[in-house]
Amino acid sequence: MMNLFYLLAFYVSTLIVAFFMFKIQKRCSFFEDRIYLHQFSPLIVFFLFVISGISSINIVNVNINAPVIKNSLTGSSLVLLTFAISFLFIKLFHKHKDNIDIKGSGVICTGMLIGAFTEETGWRVYLPFLLKDIIHWELAYLLIGLLIGLWHYWHFKYGIVFMIFFVLLNMAFSYIAGSLTIATGNNLIIPSLMHFVLGMCFFVFFRYTWSKISVIGTLSFILALVAIFLKFAIVN
Repeated sequence: MMNLFYLLAFYVSTLIVAFFMFKIQKRCSFFEDRIYLHQFSPLIVFFLFVISGISSINIVNVNINAPVIKNSLTGSSLVLLTFAISFLFIKLFHKHKDNIDIKGSGVICTGMLIGAFTEETGWRVYLPFLLKDIIHWELAYLLIGLLIGLWHYWHFKYGIVFMIFFVLLNMAFSYIAGSLTIATGNNLIIPSLMHFVLGMCFFVFFRYTWSKISVIGTLSFILALVAIFLKFAIVN
């Protein structure tokens, strides 16, 4: 029961910290289009838990070995392939002229990489640790995906349909990440690199073109198919 309490406390705390991070982001032009400060919320709260003795820094696994490298490449490739298929599929139905401007992408790339690691420290290292003795890892990662999707409450501005697809996308992504990290002790590197590739693909492929709902709907559907494939073809 205490783990569930800690999970709730962690989740609510990250929402509160994210709220203040948004305030800082709006007031400080230096961070604009460089890094999204709300991504630091899970890491900040995790460190607060460590300082208070609730958790331990030792649960963060960043060991680099052959399985980690293999699964990192596999997960990142699956995300990239999903975006490529989505891009080609949507291209068939949308004839808008591409206008992709990658100016300053190096800075944005660095910010996204840092943000991916800071988020995943909380989402797919600490939360699985809390849930490992409560529910099966598959249900745990689906629940984590649901929580992450709803955590991005500001996406409700795009409408309820977008938000439903966004939550489904996060659940599918979380399951895939869990499938590839469960055998490596929830290694931080694997989901972080997958998260980074996901963010960069959104930036490169879909930032300037097409309907957000068609993009997120297609992605959630294809990622769900990938998750189902992993369930029956890879995960025992």
